[in-house]
Amino acid sequence: MYEDKAGNIWVNVRGSVCRYNGISFTDFREKDGLTNTGVQSMYEDRAGNFWFGTGAGLFIFNGKTFYNVSKKGSWPQNI
Repeated sequence: MYEDKAGNIWVNVRGSVCRYNGISFTDFREKDGLTNTGVQSMYEDRAGNFWFGTGAGLFIFNGKTFYNVSKKGSWPQNI
C-alpha cells in the first residue's frame, strides 16, 4: 500500500494495481502496460514519477501507461 503526494491510495490486489482517490477506484492491468501485477514496491519521486518494482522488473507510470524500464528501448526517454 502507498499514499502518494496527492493523497491517492495505491494498493496491489490480485491481478491489478488500484488507485483510490477518496471517491472511486481506478484499476491498472496488463492493458495499461503493467505486464506483471506482482508489485513488490511503489514509490513516487520528487518529480512526481511513479515507480513500481515487480517480479518482471521496474516499471514507471506516466499517469496513463506503465513502461518496463528494465527492457531497453521499451519506454519513452522524455519521462
